[in-house]
Amino acid sequence: AAASASASSSAPGADESPSSSAHFGGVNTVAVDVSGVRTESAVRAWAESLLWGEQVGCEIYRLKAVFAICADGDGVSSSPPRRVMLQAVGQLYELTDGGLWPDANLRASDCRSRVVAIGRRVRRTKLLEGLL
Repeated sequence: AAASASASSSAPGADESPSSSAHFGGVNTVAVDVSGVRTESAVRAWAESLLWGEQVGCEIYRLKAVFAICADGDGVSSSPPRRVMLQAVGQLYELTDGGLWPDANLRASDCRSRVVAIGRRVRRTKLLEGLL
């Protein structure tokens, strides 16, 4: 999927407002924004790798995201992108269709997807792997 992102911190491709915070016991929250559209299969593969991957090095407790998904399965579409929400608790996740992207006239490259993760040792670089 074609994707671009604007950078404002140490992780290339991430647009990060003050979006990382530490909690008690090593639990932290990380939020990243990325631009562009993705395919649903790419989002599923990314979520499964992050939640089920043994080599990831982090433990995800909660994951929420809103993705711009292209209507065609090839990452390039002339149709307006759809909004798809991802919610995960532990290793269970679901994708929910949220209808057309709010601004149907927006170019696909201008769509912004957002991911928020809560867990132990969550790193921006791991969230971004497979999204850019």
